[in-house]
Amino acid sequence: MDARISNDQIACIWTLARKLGMDRDDVHAMAKVASLKDLSMAGAIQMIDLLKEMAGQEVNTVPRGKPTPGEMAKINALMHQLGWDDERLRAFIEKRFHVSHPRFMTDKTARMVIEALKAMAAGGRGERKEAKR
Repeated sequence: MDARISNDQIACIWTLARKLGMDRDDVHAMAKVASLKDLSMAGAIQMIDLLKEMAGQEVNTVPRGKPTPGEMAKINALMHQLGWDDERLRAFIEKRFHVSHPRFMTDKTARMVIEALKAMAAGGRGERKEAKR
């Protein structure tokens, strides 16, 4: 069964619809459901993107399954905090996550890389702890 629409998504749809001057009947006709709670998660995302486009707002431009610019910025910040260069980060990601280059990471891999780098920055690695002694 498909995941159902979240309350936040419902609120977003109504906010955008009000901004566009749409009434309840317009929203339900657009969604092709009697109640927004009957929408799937995917249907809600499509409807929100369409409403944002109609309202002249920027639609999420990151392809599904790819890291967001914020996630990539976090990886770069942690890389610099550890004193790594691009080549060291690439080698780490390739060895640990079997991805040949950061640009090929999925969003899930990016989150795992962030957590691994945060742990290293916090001193969670044995060789770093021993070197501090």
